[in-house]
Amino acid sequence: MLVVIPILAGPWLFGAWELWWFWPLATLLFLAAALYAVIGIGKHSQDETGTNLLTETGLWISLIPFLLYLVVRCFQSPVWQDAERALLLHLLPVLIGGLIICRFTGRQVHGIFILLTLNLTMLAGYGIINHIMTGSSRVMWADGYGQYVIENRASGSYFCPDHFAGAMEFLLAIGLGLLLTHGVQGMIRASGGALAFLALVGILMSKSRGAGVTVLGMLAIAWLMGFLTWPSPWRHWARWGSLLGLGLAVFLFASSNHPFMTRFRVWVAYEDLRHHPPREAIQTLLQRAELTSRGKMFTAAWRAWQTSTSTRFWGIGPGMHRNLWPHFAATRDGNPETGTWPSIPNYDFHSYEVHNDWLQLLEELGLVGFILFLFPFMAVVGIPANSLIRWRRSRHAAYPLHRAYRLTALLAITAMAIHSLGDFNLQIPANGWMLAVLAAIPLAGLVRTSLANREEP
Repeated sequence: MLVVIPILAGPWLFGAWELWWFWPLATLLFLAAALYAVIGIGKHSQDETGTNLLTETGLWISLIPFLLYLVVRCFQSPVWQDAERALLLHLLPVLIGGLIICRFTGRQVHGIFILLTLNLTMLAGYGIINHIMTGSSRVMWADGYGQYVIENRASGSYFCPDHFAGAMEFLLAIGLGLLLTHGVQGMIRASGGALAFLALVGILMSKSRGAGVTVLGMLAIAWLMGFLTWPSPWRHWARWGSLLGLGLAVFLFASSNHPFMTRFRVWVAYEDLRHHPPREAIQTLLQRAELTSRGKMFTAAWRAWQTSTSTRFWGIGPGMHRNLWPHFAATRDGNPETGTWPSIPNYDFHSYEVHNDWLQLLEELGLVGFILFLFPFMAVVGIPANSLIRWRRSRHAAYPLHRAYRLTALLAITAMAIHSLGDFNLQIPANGWMLAVLAAIPLAGLVRTSLANREEP
């Protein structure tokens, strides 16, 4: 129960972004870990927790070096409070995933999946209904953010539509996982289709460009991996049929005047660039992108990372982007001695996050931290993906829902990997916690073999 409360409550408390929401929920997670540790001493039933030692060992070997490096760099950071927050943004999802993988029973694993699905469904319903009724001028009991109200963008229980869209991507991953997995009961499959539709409506109402690109990436992975569990004749027909249908749907929607597509066209100045030669159009687009708020944040983070050999290898320090932003936000073409202003100054706004989780990871933890992070990332992606491929080849016993969990995990990780290129969804604690749940559920069945072989409730 202590694990479930933060995961379900976090998204309703504005993503648990503010400290007064974050710390009570984080405390519950630490208490849950402590209780599981105490209760679990001397209670390791082989019948309930038979383990695949190779898979479990591989997971921890891939993860521990990164966590140790992160802890050491946090102690070296000059701003401890921000370093502590950066550490917990990584540590708490690991804690959630570890508890699910190592301590949850089969029924608890299924139960938390159902609860998270219901919670995301309610979040989608709230976001859609609230936007229809108030235009998202109210976010829960608080006033909505003025800019997004003017732009008529749904933000759900988050202040930012992009982070609401990130939560909807999790719902889309669940929906596609249930819809595409062969052998799932008809009612569950229909529910998956309904969930996917609901998630897409929420994303469209958020008008998040990053989510739009992310959905295309998720659909590509769903097309590659979602039909692996289907019988051979049906698999080929389903793949080509879905590809044609999806291609037609994307073409028609991209050609429409829907407000979602209008945001794309305005951002790339499509009408201005369409008559230019391709090379000139690309160069102009890149110059305009650099002058956007995200462009300024990306280039500033890149300059910070390139400061010295030390920062390239070790980074500027966990949580230090927001503190060092004024030093690197301005371009280096300014000269105070001659009174020459930089082409891009640093006084028009303050960046707390890079709006690119991958780039912020490189900036703050350096090349060493970035490479160490890739090992657990590849393990969490590779283990469920490999299990789906092996199932197709060997047809070993695996219940349909377990296969659906694996596909859902792959789609959820894909969503955050893509969306994090243009936003800071994983700097929002609640989104990181939900991702940890979806990633850990299939690993629990693969690491603890008795859960995978146990009859589903």
